[in-house]
Amino acid sequence: MIKFELEPDIKNITDDQLIADLIQVASQLKSNSLTQKEYKKYGKFGDSIFWHRFGSWSKALAKAGLNKSRKKITIKNEELIEDILRVAAELKTDSITRKKYDSHGKFNSDTFRMRFGSWIKTKETAGLSSKRRENPSTSDEDYFKNLEEVWIKLGRQPHFSDMKIPFSKYSGSGYYANFGGWRKALECFIEYINKEETSVVPTEPSITAISESPRKVINESMAKSEQVNTTIEKLTRIEKTKSAQKPIIEHKTKRAVSDRLRYRVMRRDEFRCQRCGRTWSSDNILEIDHISAWSKGGETTFENLRTLCSSCNRGKGNLE
Repeated sequence: MIKFELEPDIKNITDDQLIADLIQVASQLKSNSLTQKEYKKYGKFGDSIFWHRFGSWSKALAKAGLNKSRKKITIKNEELIEDILRVAAELKTDSITRKKYDSHGKFNSDTFRMRFGSWIKTKETAGLSSKRRENPSTSDEDYFKNLEEVWIKLGRQPHFSDMKIPFSKYSGSGYYANFGGWRKALECFIEYINKEETSVVPTEPSITAISESPRKVINESMAKSEQVNTTIEKLTRIEKTKSAQKPIIEHKTKRAVSDRLRYRVMRRDEFRCQRCGRTWSSDNILEIDHISAWSKGGETTFENLRTLCSSCNRGKGNLE
């Protein structure tokens, strides 16, 4: 069962624990070296923490007694800075994102991170603006909804390195910039997704209240007019017709399921269809279904919702 819970803060993870995990993964693969891609697949932590703790991936491998898996880089710092300034000049901007540099630059933006510690530090070294916000038009809820989808796809808490487009709609650097850090983004998401939400639909005014208002306006503005009698007769006929119909179901909740409630139901159902047992995939989308149909008085509550795949939900229709 997937749980939306935070792993231990990397600040509390010791260097010895990191090195031990490197050695364990290398031993598992029966290799005396290890690439970042291999570690990302089998390791316990995100690969970016090794850069922060040891300065580079090669230094982390050396600390663990493993062979370096990367050839020595011979590109000078001056060449890197010169190229990022060239791209900034071409784009006519005093700042630049990693994505834009990768589209126009000679080198990979990861090279800058390895050399200068981070993309922000790279821009500061080059004398460019280091403003942090990358997606000012994107709301926090958009970020949270995307993070929820990535978490479900992976079946675990995403790491910073997992947040790559197109697998994720927004990059990890976007979360870092907009929330002031990757860990802070995760903490805000957990607080948001686990927050209880009550949604009550306001009671609709009665037919009598609706009909009295136009009568009053008509009487005041068109007193002693034939139109008054005609309008009142029409309202009376409408009132009688509605009263003769079946009573309208008054719901206490909205029909739409909020993101928070959707997550709680899917977590309870272990992210599986409650009919066929299938999990999420690109051709098998999981949906939220009302057990007691909304049209028959069923409410949008935790107890009256369940997880169904798109195939089972379409086949069910409004039978129950």
